[in-house]
Amino acid sequence: MQMNARLDYRTSTSAPSIDQLQEVVDVSNLMSYSTGNKDLNQQFSHNFNLFMAKNNQKTSRGIFFMAGFNFANDYITRSITLDENHETTVEGYVSENGQLTRKTIVVPINTSLSRPINMDGYFTGRLNVTLTTPITLLKSTGNLSLGMNYSKSPSMYNGLKVETTNKMFTFGTTLASNISENVDFTISYNGGYNQQHSTTPNSKDSEVYNHSLGADITCLWFTRLVFSNHISHQYSSGRGRDYDDNYLLWNASIGFKFFKDRRGELRLRVNDLLDNTKSISKSVSSMSVSTTTTDVLRQYAMLTFTYKFKTIGDIPANPFGGMGGGRGGRNGGGRPMLMGPPPGR
Repeated sequence: MQMNARLDYRTSTSAPSIDQLQEVVDVSNLMSYSTGNKDLNQQFSHNFNLFMAKNNQKTSRGIFFMAGFNFANDYITRSITLDENHETTVEGYVSENGQLTRKTIVVPINTSLSRPINMDGYFTGRLNVTLTTPITLLKSTGNLSLGMNYSKSPSMYNGLKVETTNKMFTFGTTLASNISENVDFTISYNGGYNQQHSTTPNSKDSEVYNHSLGADITCLWFTRLVFSNHISHQYSSGRGRDYDDNYLLWNASIGFKFFKDRRGELRLRVNDLLDNTKSISKSVSSMSVSTTTTDVLRQYAMLTFTYKFKTIGDIPANPFGGMGGGRGGRNGGGRPMLMGPPPGR
């Protein structure tokens, strides 16, 4: 087996934006005022990455390990001030009659004031291990992947340092076929557990479970007719009773190949046949736990015609309609490129 390893270190800077530097008080949100900070420094980041691979090209067996972490000096974060008993004041600029005027602005009771500041203590880390091996009985390739991600973000709340941490554990497995020239399939499972915690007083922790079980299958009939399906079950819990996911997603397409060497193809694709697509996310900050829903492109149909003027070298055209020659695809066995879920999913 061949062994490869790579270690790299990179640095980068991130300058504060104009909005973060200008001391203009934004009072458009009656529950949360914000202003800038002219004394902000640029953020300086350090990135370390390690990649190791041990694989045997003859047997298609391998193990891959990736690790990385990042920390930042003068991390640009927020300082939140919230007084539940008294009004407070802040010096800054406000727009009056189309001009900016510097004055003292009163911050009402129970209204927060947010200001960008520099702090040390930001950190992210990630680990991932992937095993791949052929499954001779099924003429397929199997993958198993384990991963972990961790992040810690500092901020200030009423003069006290608080930290928001995010822990994520992931598991994935894939069975990718190479069983026939006329049938191609991939079965995959991905699961994850995400825990978010903030040291802000009276804050609530968040725990979210995600699960995705999917299958892709493409069949070639009579050397001309191509039928593809992508079916997946999506499930999540922990976002709240009205926001948890539990639905089936089905994309399908049918195509017919024309002309010599099947270089032309007319294909009808239908996305989200069951009209179930959703986009929901949950996050924890020093001030709140928020659940966000996003409008995404849902059910639609698309008719396309494709003609390949030339193949690369002597490699024959892909009978499944993918790019280039051969079966293409990922994980050794691979599959042709299928229509995935819409943006935002």
